[in-house]
Amino acid sequence: MEKKWIKVSISVEDLDPDEAAGILANFLGGAIHLEENDNAPTLLHAWLLDEKEGHDKANQIVAMLGEMFPHARVALAQVSYVEDQDWMAQWRKTIKPIALGARIIVTPTFDRPEPGHGKIEVILDPGMAFGSGHHASTELCVMAMERHAPKSVLDIGCGSGILAIIAARLGAQHTLGVDVDPEAVETARKNVEQNHVAHLVDLAIGGPDIVDGEWDMIVANLYLDAHQALAPEYKRLAAPGGVVIISGLRNNQADNAMDRLLEEGFTSEDRMEKDGWTALVFQNPFGNEI
Repeated sequence: MEKKWIKVSISVEDLDPDEAAGILANFLGGAIHLEENDNAPTLLHAWLLDEKEGHDKANQIVAMLGEMFPHARVALAQVSYVEDQDWMAQWRKTIKPIALGARIIVTPTFDRPEPGHGKIEVILDPGMAFGSGHHASTELCVMAMERHAPKSVLDIGCGSGILAIIAARLGAQHTLGVDVDPEAVETARKNVEQNHVAHLVDLAIGGPDIVDGEWDMIVANLYLDAHQALAPEYKRLAAPGGVVIISGLRNNQADNAMDRLLEEGFTSEDRMEKDGWTALVFQNPFGNEI
């Protein structure tokens, strides 16, 4: 049966629209489209499943942005209903090939230019899962990942599977992506198969609590509260000498995240910023020993 979606349109004034879009992408874990108008407020469009939770989220979005930016003008402009095919047609208009880091080119199936010499193509149709590669937090993760050569990678909150796929394409022998959203895992599975890395990437529904073992690299593109809550899990799962990359942080949130992971015994290795967003890189020098 074809799914039905709610298209929620929110008008924002006196607020950086890119910042608002990034916050919503992390909050919703779904598709966000920014529509800027010369003589009218900027509109943020989000697509949500047509269910009670979807209607509740529409009101939560407005309330959340209003609390975060009390001097901005944020209002629910429109709620409309779209069929699955209509949503995909609108979403395709927003997705273009994009370069990430030094080597990765992310392309949708419907727009695939030649990647160029020395480039690695990742084919990605994000579906309703967060992670098309167009957000600065994703690019920062990729830039950090390119600087290491792990054999095993754990992607927490894998979304569309973009980081898990990139890990495999960069040489990881085993990658596991986990996400609490079944829709995201379904999308990620399709993308993994499309990129011919299913023999290198496993996927599972759930959080890091369902994962065992020690991992050379952990990558998590989430948000501040999640990183703070999951810090003990990062510590439990990081191999001795393992690298932990966390992203999805606004610049003014990075110090709080830094302090929390340092409390767990990690050492700070790198800090990267772009467009108001920060990624932090840590090393686990003592493994799981206390």
